[in-house]
Amino acid sequence: MIFFLNILDLSIYEFIELSYSTLAYFTEKNQKIFITHNFYSTISNYSKLKIEKFLNLISLDLNEAKTYSKKKFNENNIGLHITEESPLSKFPLLKIEDNYFCYSPELLNSGIKNFIYDYLKNKEKNNFCEKFGNVFEQYIELGLNSISANYIDEIQIKKIFNKSKVIDYIVDFDDCCLLIEAKAVEMNYFARINPINEVLNENFKKNIIKA
Repeated sequence: MIFFLNILDLSIYEFIELSYSTLAYFTEKNQKIFITHNFYSTISNYSKLKIEKFLNLISLDLNEAKTYSKKKFNENNIGLHITEESPLSKFPLLKIEDNYFCYSPELLNSGIKNFIYDYLKNKEKNNFCEKFGNVFEQYIELGLNSISANYIDEIQIKKIFNKSKVIDYIVDFDDCCLLIEAKAVEMNYFARINPINEVLNENFKKNIIKA
């Protein structure tokens, strides 16, 4: 979160608030097709510079959009274009002068819900996976605590078994023990929309099956 704030001068909370305010604007029944800076002055006290930074993060002008789309479509198998995620989900607004046009609310929603993860992964390639893995383990632990589970974590397990490689949690129930190895795996888009066994196995075999 500090990295996100230092690079963008936007906190994650601010990004989420501005993102979903934008999405709400475009999903109103009157079907607005573009947004301007003036909208944000009615809902918050964000500076014009901060709003400008936010909009620049999720938009491209016409020439940039043409270049970016052509590059992305050429990178992928043309046969998968009908099922693959649109490359414009990364930049779901089109900037024309001082107006920001929304390609579609669905594309905007797809872009903003994945933006923080995609941005941090791209900007902090070397350390991101390790840091995200630690956060994911903490998320699992929060879940265990929320149900008042009786468990021991990785640090305790290493002490008990005197081994360097162990699972993340052992959860004790009355009639069994549940062993948990937490792995965060990013599925490709094709696997997300076509989760048959063969596709999932290919997508997961280097991560989950190894674990």
